[in-house]
Amino acid sequence: MRRKSKTSRQLTIKVVDFFCGVGGVTRGLLDAGIDVICGIDNDPSAKQAYECNNIRTNGQHVEFLERDINYLSFKDISLRLKAEKYDRLIFVGCAPCQPFTNINTTKDNTNKQKNYLLRFADFVERFKPDFLFVENVPGITAPKYGGIFGIFKERLQKLGYYFTDANINAKTYGIPQNRNRRILIASKRGPLDFPCATHGPGKLDYVTIHEALSCHDLAPLAAGEVDITDPLHRAAKLSETNLWRIRHTRKDGGGRDLWMKKKPVECFERHKDSYRDVYNRMYWKKPSPTITTRFNSLSNGRFGHPEEDRAISLREGAILQTFPINCVFYGSMVNIAKHIGNAVPVELAKVFGLHFMELVNKER
Repeated sequence: MRRKSKTSRQLTIKVVDFFCGVGGVTRGLLDAGIDVICGIDNDPSAKQAYECNNIRTNGQHVEFLERDINYLSFKDISLRLKAEKYDRLIFVGCAPCQPFTNINTTKDNTNKQKNYLLRFADFVERFKPDFLFVENVPGITAPKYGGIFGIFKERLQKLGYYFTDANINAKTYGIPQNRNRRILIASKRGPLDFPCATHGPGKLDYVTIHEALSCHDLAPLAAGEVDITDPLHRAAKLSETNLWRIRHTRKDGGGRDLWMKKKPVECFERHKDSYRDVYNRMYWKKPSPTITTRFNSLSNGRFGHPEEDRAISLREGAILQTFPINCVFYGSMVNIAKHIGNAVPVELAKVFGLHFMELVNKER
């Protein structure tokens, strides 16, 4: 239930995080000082990490509500909102991005997931939160994906929301990652702009992989090894062939060109301009490539460690996604990599959380 706002006290902001995954946005908003009521996701494997890593301002774990949004009822949300006192409400809607990328997906899953954003709009219409934060891949705007994003914005306009959306690269906000995403923020209370970028030409230098990883005392690893002091700092095993490839790849940004002359890979011979980052090493002095759901695999992008003969570890991927070093994750390496890669970078969410707080304070 909402309290009447008073200028003599700090206004209270609460959040419901739809499609929360393991909680990149939730953790970022909590770190910004905003209370999160619950996260909603239909992936049961994300529940334990979400609740362990996210503690509310009242000291309780943020509730993970395991629901598919297509079967989530308005009552599920209204009951939780009625138990809270707040002045402003934020809905986060970072729907699954896979249907809007260029990666092929099955028709059944794609048709279902394309409706997720519009189903989220139903909850926006029902509860009319003060602010919205939506993040997805740039491909969500393409007409070939059904114009879902345009339809979503039309609904917001009819509901009286002010909004702005653009392709935003996370590195411009100090994230050590070249991660381009479509972000939309909306307000029922007046026009709004994005927070000012802090890094790039004429600003602070982009945060590099070296800066991000050197902040932590990570043990050196070989392929297939686990750091006994940090189970998340573990590197995937490599086949003899892939181990030979990484050992013959120049350190700090090297590619496959040299060893391809000795032991060429047939598919790359046929398609010389395809997947040019695969089997390559990262650069120490640059932000990382986009951390995907397969970032711990040498054969899925430029995920070779800049110096050691392996792909980056799960912990290193989490650091590049700006999860705090004390965050824990559960499940197989495949599941953990998926959870980390699918997340919104924690520090990026914090930037927008602080921006919402600033907007609320300006209202006073």
